[in-house]
Amino acid sequence: MESKRLDNAALAAGISPSYINAHGKPQSIAAVTKQRLLDAMHRSTAATKVAVNPLPNVKIFTHGKKMSLPVAGRGEYQWILTTEDGKQYQGKTRGGETLPLPAKLPEGYHSLTLTQEGGALALPDYRRASALL
Repeated sequence: MESKRLDNAALAAGISPSYINAHGKPQSIAAVTKQRLLDAMHRSTAATKVAVNPLPNVKIFTHGKKMSLPVAGRGEYQWILTTEDGKQYQGKTRGGETLPLPAKLPEGYHSLTLTQEGGALALPDYRRASALL
């Protein structure tokens, strides 16, 4: 039970359960590392109500298909999408609405940042692929 509580607290704090190591292989993050990161962030493993993440952690789009993301949460968000070559797109959306992404977005790894009431929420890369395998 303690292990599940630690895993849930780590996920709620934005700590990934694994990463890709230098050899290209998935590597689990040790429980002691998760606990030390939570301690450094002044977070506990006690069960707490987790805020809604307004967007999915990762999204892969297929080239030529309409691209949009449903936005959870409430209120107005300002967003900035930065392509892997540094070009930026920006706009506004609201929780409960769909965020349409630029139609001419190039293939690649892109990052999306939402801000709301002065706080920023940096989200993982959004990918556009020519085909899904």
